[in-house]
Amino acid sequence: MNDEVGLNYEIPQATYLSWIDISPLDIPMNELQENLIKKQKVAIMDGKVYGNGGANHLRLNLGASRSKIIDGLQRLKAAVQNSKR
Repeated sequence: MNDEVGLNYEIPQATYLSWIDISPLDIPMNELQENLIKKQKVAIMDGKVYGNGGANHLRLNLGASRSKIIDGLQRLKAAVQNSKR
């Protein structure tokens, strides 16, 4: 993911789980999660569910088809843009 929405992301090595740091966005996680789930109809998990090390991170499962991953990322982008308004 590039910086179109203010995030930097590096492709994980040897895993299908991706951790996306949302702290640069200055959007509360609960607001972003509500937008993702209710408006964008996609469940990208709050990383805090997996422990304090996951705070301010989204956990994206990459163990899906390319088309589903692209769709999920587009929905994430829309949720970020809607939350910034």
